[in-house]
Amino acid sequence: MSWQVEGYAARWALPFVESNGGYFQLSPECFAWDASTLPVWFMHNASRVYLRGEAGGLHVWQDHNGLAFRIASSAMTSREMMGLAAGIGEGRYCEVSASFWPRRSRLIPAPLGACALVERGELVELSICPTGACPGTGVWFSSHAHDLNLIPANARDACAAFQREQVARQTPSRFSSAAGSTSFGAFA
Repeated sequence: MSWQVEGYAARWALPFVESNGGYFQLSPECFAWDASTLPVWFMHNASRVYLRGEAGGLHVWQDHNGLAFRIASSAMTSREMMGLAAGIGEGRYCEVSASFWPRRSRLIPAPLGACALVERGELVELSICPTGACPGTGVWFSSHAHDLNLIPANARDACAAFQREQVARQTPSRFSSAAGSTSFGAFA
């Protein structure tokens, strides 16, 4: 069985509180990662690794809205992968969380008080989960993106933003060629 999911693992300029109490906001295009080894986990659990890097079907890029990703999984037929696909399809796993090490940040005022604005961060892993810390994230089947009614309610805003970005990327007259790049932010 072949399937593809896409979504946002983080969104820019939206303050959020992590489970450890940290208060963060992400600057646009703040992340760096190793595209060959970046793993996708379930709920930040290292013992539940679904895939690793581009060879595993993961494609990650930064756009105007946030940290976007696509997973093409034609070779992944394990029981775990089928469970993940079912959870995404049923809306039980509709958000994504990006785990990262802040490398450069500064304090800025935000609604809940001083917030660490992350200007540079190193991605550690992406996790598919029922809820993520960063608002506006989401994951959905690519084949469902044409109809927001097929997308879980928690992921609809992310899906709509993703679709607008895809249309904008296909309109070269409005954007420079760098806007279509799918590899900036990654490091070897």
